[in-house]
Amino acid sequence: MRVRPAADTISPMIVKLAEKIIRAYADLVARICVALRIGPNALTVFGTLANLLPAIFFAFGKFTAGGVTLVVVVLFDSIDGTVARMTGKVSKFGAVLDSCMDRYADAIIYAGLLVYTVRCPEGAVRFGAPALVILSALAASFGVSYTRARAETFLPHLKCGYWGRVERLIMLIIGTCLWQGGLALWVLAIFPHFTVIHRLMLARKQIGVLEKTGDMERALRENLGRGWRIFFLDFKRGSIPYDIASVFFIMLFVWVPRAWVEALNAAAMKWI
Repeated sequence: MRVRPAADTISPMIVKLAEKIIRAYADLVARICVALRIGPNALTVFGTLANLLPAIFFAFGKFTAGGVTLVVVVLFDSIDGTVARMTGKVSKFGAVLDSCMDRYADAIIYAGLLVYTVRCPEGAVRFGAPALVILSALAASFGVSYTRARAETFLPHLKCGYWGRVERLIMLIIGTCLWQGGLALWVLAIFPHFTVIHRLMLARKQIGVLEKTGDMERALRENLGRGWRIFFLDFKRGSIPYDIASVFFIMLFVWVPRAWVEALNAAAMKWI
């Protein structure tokens, strides 16, 4: 019998504990909302508007307050779905509205960071990032979501790649809470674009097979070639590649000196 290493058991335990805490929180707030007769669509819109608070904190350079507030807002983001299930109001329009509002929420957060860069360029060198870096991060967040949404008009699902919305938010929250928003923004300005490319390549292959054969099951079994799979791992949540990637990107906040990011920001702001 194979004995699992301690690291293999501790990580799932932490994840399960976090899931239980979040689920308990969501259920409690959802029950309150149901009692107050607040519908899921109203909660979706309110949750989007709530992003204005961390965005304002970011705009005025209050990064820790913004990061902590963003945690609360992100936790609240799951309440609408819980209320919909409790009240039996799950709908296709609700899913469309939720996806649309997520894009506005992303834009609001990055707008706050962009305002800080414009208002305080010197502070942005230390704690933020150049405007084009922030815009690249915003474009990547839209690209990751849009490629999946557009591909899923032809395919049942397309969730490959590491940089989903949860991963992007975690990176941003950690960076801003640790006053290393610049590092987080540079990562978010570069790496999520690889997820966009991954999804486009896989969608092209699967849709091509579907058009030729009309066999959906066969199309979904298609994957990138072996060489591309080494470069574009699947990163399913809970898998070893996903855990390694998560640890790697989080540890960047320990490995990369803040002075390096400041020098990169200063050079970028000078030449861009």
